[in-house]
Amino acid sequence: MHAHMSSNGYYALKSGFPNVITIHGYVKDEYDPKVQPGLLGMIRRRAALPMEEYVFKHAKILTVLSFYTQKKIEPFCKGEIHIIPNGIERGWISIQNKEKEGRILFVGRISPIKRIEHLLHAVKKLKNNIKNVELHIVGNFNENISCYFDSLQKFIKENGLSENVKFMGALHGNDLKREYSECSVFVITSQIEAFPTVILEAMVSGKPVVATNVGGIPYLIKNRETGFLFEYGNINDLADKITNLLNNKKLRCKMGENGKKLAMKLDWKEIAKRYYDLYKKAIDDEKRK
Repeated sequence: MHAHMSSNGYYALKSGFPNVITIHGYVKDEYDPKVQPGLLGMIRRRAALPMEEYVFKHAKILTVLSFYTQKKIEPFCKGEIHIIPNGIERGWISIQNKEKEGRILFVGRISPIKRIEHLLHAVKKLKNNIKNVELHIVGNFNENISCYFDSLQKFIKENGLSENVKFMGALHGNDLKREYSECSVFVITSQIEAFPTVILEAMVSGKPVVATNVGGIPYLIKNRETGFLFEYGNINDLADKITNLLNNKKLRCKMGENGKKLAMKLDWKEIAKRYYDLYKKAIDDEKRK
């Protein structure tokens, strides 16, 4: 049995079947009151923490997506920890560059942890210097946090950004690939991330990335080679780095090419082989009991 996240891993362990458990993030960080305040965050913490602790204590084979997560959970785990990143589907490799200059892209759920308001503040600054700047926000939002979406809409309206910012909703398949194809720069402003697959999608699409220097992101992006890292919350630095890329097509192309070469190494076929070996090990270990 292959379970993803500690909540599912808990039940995989209880099932008694041979198992491999993939940890996508560290609950204590993701549900920290500073990151997810309020009643809902508290309920999630109380539900998730005991399951996470049980998994760390009893799992024999764990996988993580990045060295960052391995470092976070290693002190609490008794079993093996293997780093196996997510891969990228080959269909992404053939995306053609149909860049619309000035287009910024964000892809992810519309949630406070993504700090989209920081990106809106940056766009407000960019608008004064870059005439055709445009931000496309791709992703859905949970009705439980509709107040956050409303606050973004309010900021856009109050600062005259209605012509510059578009919410595209949740997109998949060719519609999503088109957004990557047409953007000039991909931006992620999250407060915390373990291994954001959207960065891989942007890189394999040949796009430079500007992202917060948090969590597992620095293990994905080579600063000044495949994109720029900025310190979380530093809106001036964020705006400067986006401006640098939007004003320098040669730099965009160079970083995009570097990122594509790096992302293409993460082939799902190779990653599947590594998981297959772990499945065999889990079964063999169970037989030897």
